[in-house]
Amino acid sequence: MAEKQFEKQFACHITDVSPEKPCKVMLNKRDYGIYQIDDDYYALRDKCPHRGGSLCGGPVTGTALPVDIQKDGFRFIYGRDKQLVRCSWHGWEYDIKTGECLADTRIKARKVEVLREDDKIYLML
Repeated sequence: MAEKQFEKQFACHITDVSPEKPCKVMLNKRDYGIYQIDDDYYALRDKCPHRGGSLCGGPVTGTALPVDIQKDGFRFIYGRDKQLVRCSWHGWEYDIKTGECLADTRIKARKVEVLREDDKIYLML
């Protein structure tokens, strides 16, 4: 069986993306969200695996981290700021870097390889 050949397609400029706001693009009749975490860029298909809601329409956020109640008591510790995206329809949360759903890591949003060349971002589709 032959390996699938991916094609580099221009998606946007780096100035179109910020840690707070993904850039939504349509390529090959499909929507994708391009996200920035620190100086790295990631892309996910803009379709929640749960019911097909828009990931780009939801907030880029963090989440409550596990705590040791015996050691830390009953309190929330917020972490992973700007590393998660929450589906706009039902609130399912996904790790932007891996596409994994926080509630069930067997469920994943489709991750797409990103190439950055100078000030341009390309997706490998």
